[in-house]
Amino acid sequence: MLYIMLVGRYPFERPGDTRFPDLNKNQMVIQRILRRDVEFPATLSSEVRDLLDKLLTLDPNKRITIPEIQAHPWYVLCVQGVHCMVLCLWGLVFMDTTHTCDCPQGTSSNSLKMLWA
Repeated sequence: MLYIMLVGRYPFERPGDTRFPDLNKNQMVIQRILRRDVEFPATLSSEVRDLLDKLLTLDPNKRITIPEIQAHPWYVLCVQGVHCMVLCLWGLVFMDTTHTCDCPQGTSSNSLKMLWA
């Protein structure tokens, strides 16, 4: 799901696949899945590419776990950092003091850029 949100297509599809009949396209996609033939666009950061690579590991016993995802640098700086910044802005705008703005170390406005770049 993360790959689709960031790239705009499924990880084992290629932009040129639309020119093939559905049966051939499905066979090509299945072959790519079995070979784990996935392409990461150059526009993705190395951090998110590393996370996607670990998420798309074929062997479920070797695939990244939920706690490992939550500790991954991309998740910590981007997802938690953006969530924290939103809460901090909410507090500033609405004078809500329930969030203390103890965002993860290294979180800054650059975290928003890391999310997409």
